[in-house]
Order: sequence, then C-alpha cells, then structure tokens
Amino acid sequence: MNGKKLLTIGIILLFIAIVTTIFIIIFTKDKEEEQKKEENKQTEPINVELEYDLNLDFLKLEYKNNNVLYSPLSIKKGLDLLKEGANNDTLTQLAKVSNNSNYKITDVEEKIGISNAIFIHETYKNVINKEYVTNLQKKYNSNVFYDNFNTPDTVNNFVKEKTFDMIPKLFDNLSGSKVVLVNALAIDLDWTYKFDFESTYKRTFYGNKETKVDMMSNVYKNANIKYYKDQNIDMISLPLETVEGTSLEYIAIMPNDLNSYLSTLKLETLNKDIDKLTSGKNKYVKVLLPKYKINYELNFKQDLLDLGLTDMFDSNKADFTKIADTGLYIDQAKHKAVFETSEKGIKAAAATGFAMKENAMMEEKKPDIEIEFNKPFIYLVRDTKTKTIWFVGTLVNPNSGDKNES
Repeated sequence: MNGKKLLTIGIILLFIAIVTTIFIIIFTKDKEEEQKKEENKQTEPINVELEYDLNLDFLKLEYKNNNVLYSPLSIKKGLDLLKEGANNDTLTQLAKVSNNSNYKITDVEEKIGISNAIFIHETYKNVINKEYVTNLQKKYNSNVFYDNFNTPDTVNNFVKEKTFDMIPKLFDNLSGSKVVLVNALAIDLDWTYKFDFESTYKRTFYGNKETKVDMMSNVYKNANIKYYKDQNIDMISLPLETVEGTSLEYIAIMPNDLNSYLSTLKLETLNKDIDKLTSGKNKYVKVLLPKYKINYELNFKQDLLDLGLTDMFDSNKADFTKIADTGLYIDQAKHKAVFETSEKGIKAAAATGFAMKENAMMEEKKPDIEIEFNKPFIYLVRDTKTKTIWFVGTLVNPNSGDKNES
C-alpha cells in the first residue's frame, strides 16, 4: 500500500513538473516574442492617416488679408527627408502630414528642377547612420555634403544654384548645427501663349487699398486655355511650356470675397471649382493679369508647431535615431518662396530647410568596457606583422617631462 502511494505521489509530482515546464517554456517564448516586437518597433512602418493638408494649411495659418506664398511640394519633400530619419512618436507626428511624395520630374537646366541635399558636419562623418544617408541618395536622389558650418555659405550657395539665383540665402547662421536637410525647386517657364509687352499698361487693382499696377493683357483666339465665369467667381487656366514631359499650368481664382472663400476652403472644394473650367477653344477670351513679383518667408517653425509637429523641436522628445544616436532635434525650420509673372512667362522658386543640433544634456551612452590607465604601466610600439619592437618604455610619473629619474 505504501508502495502504491509513493508511486501515485511520484506520478503526480512528475505531472506537475511536466506542466510547470511547459508553462515556463510558453511563458518564456511569449516574453521573447514581446521583446522582439519591442526591438523591432522602431523599424516597423508607421501607418497613420493624414490629418493635415499641406496644400492649403499654411495659407489658412498665415493669411491675414495679405500676400502669402509657399510651395507645398517643397515642404512635402523636405518633411520626407526628415521622416526617413524619425522614430516612435516623432515619426507618428510626421506621418500625419507627410506620406512620402513620389512626385518626380526630369530636371532641365535653368528651366525646371527639384533638388534635395543633406549637409553633415565634418565631425559627424563616422557618427551619422550610413544607411540613412544611403536611403536619401537612393530614394530622393539627395546630394551629400560635409561642412564645418562656421558660415551658412555652403548651404546657401546650394540653394541659390538650385533656385536659379532666386533665393540667395535660406539660413543666416548654422553655428552648432550637426545636420542640415534641404529641398530646393525652381521653374523658369514661358507661357504657351505669351503676353504682348505693348499691351501692358497701368490699371487699378482693388486690394487692401486701390493701387495702380502693370496689367498684362492678352486676347486668346481659339487657344488651348480654360476659363470659368459666373456671378460669384472668375477663373482662368493658362498653360506653360512643356519641358521633358512636365506640363504645368497657371490657375487664377478670383471670388467675390477672398476672405470668405478662404475661410471654408478645402482641397476637395478647390478641385471642384477648378473642374468647372471649360475650354476656350472657339471663343475669344480676354485676360488681364497683374505683372507681379512676390517674396515670402513662412513663419515655418510656428506653423509646424500649430500643425502638431511638436516633438521634433523638443530636445528631450525628438527621436531621430535613424539619423544618429546623439539626441538630434530640429533647431531651425525655414521655408522661402519667390514668384514672378511677366509677359514672357513665370519664374518661381522655393526652398525648405531643417537645421539639426544635438541635445547638449543628452547622457552619454555607457561603455561596455572601461579601462583606465591610472597607475604605472609598460608601453611599446611594434610592427603588427613582424612584431618588431620600435619603442618600449614604462610610465611611472606622467609629469616628469624629459628628466632622467634616478
């Protein structure tokens, strides 16, 4: 009877041990999977629905019955460069405004072009993530430059060249910057149907106050233009020359009250209005358009903060560890644009730039091994291949200079 009891107890204990072992294996496996998920969290793509429309949001943020000008395309391209290096909450915020624009054109010198660049501090050559730089080169055809940032000249000269000299300076000072990301674009395109210089004359423009402006004039006869006109709105679409497969058009929309129109404007309603444009063929359409030149700089950093991009400007919250694991954050955000109409055509340019600094208070990464030579030691210099010793010595007193101690 005692033997049967012992056998029964043994079987029970064995069963408990087996169950316990299985539980431990399952629990350990789950923990390992959770750990792997956490480790991979930074590299998984972030799928976030776009919450903002960069085509019009800056117009709404900055328009106060004044001229406003910016390039949504340049801003999107610049944010794409940032997004490529962001992680975690910083990436999530960027994903709400940027969905990696794949819009591409064929650059034509002094006609049309879009350029990207990354400028890296010379001391960052071995610090910056090489994979990030490679991704910018492959995905965005980015130029790569190394600079000490003692002056902003290298960055500004790039912007000046890529904007056909229309934007000679983007940054005033880059002291302390470690990485600078830039997008620059420009067009210098002729109208398909040019205005006649002799038909330009002074007319009244009814803006904040009545003023006399140079008003270009053209009569389109059976031309490939589009127009729309009713009691609430006037619109015109004028084609620009096609260059290497890229065809752009100039669209002007004049509602009865611009303030009211902009207060409720969304991209969807804008496109619906534009869809009302009808062909001007078989019509005589006269267009009078001001000859103007606008230079404008967005209050870019504040606008981005208002759109919810807060972490990337916070030295304690920004996560650009895909660029470098050094506590990088955005110190400066710049966007400038120029737009000029003439009888010949349109010249326009824009540049977007982000200057990044290190968090000076960021705690240094703890080394895996630390060896401090703080007591007497022997040292030597030898050939790594033949083991031939060139020098050998002992160091007992580092402050003894060249004295022959006895």
